[in-house]
Amino acid sequence: MITIALMIPALITIYIRIKRNVIVKNDYFSIIFQYLFMCIFSNFVMAVIITYIMNIETDVYSLRSFSFFSKYVFCSSAFCFMWSYISEIVGKYINIKFEVTGKSNNGANDEKK
Repeated sequence: MITIALMIPALITIYIRIKRNVIVKNDYFSIIFQYLFMCIFSNFVMAVIITYIMNIETDVYSLRSFSFFSKYVFCSSAFCFMWSYISEIVGKYINIKFEVTGKSNNGANDEKK
């Protein structure tokens, strides 16, 4: 049950991203990398929510209890479902552009004159 709770909800995000053509189906390295990232990220977020927002002290062995397991899987799956759409919306509508310019030598020559 521990493996199911920690690894399966991230598959929801990957499945939705593949269906919405955010991830190319044949790019296996990208799929594996994003799945591993989502496993770590979703479990970290759920740990923060459970520990700091709900004030419940747990460890990984708490997932052996079926009541806690079912609540954790439901909340983690809901988070992963929402995250797939949130990340797509943010990536589509929010762009960050950096422009780096160097100093011109003309200004330095004018000061010497």
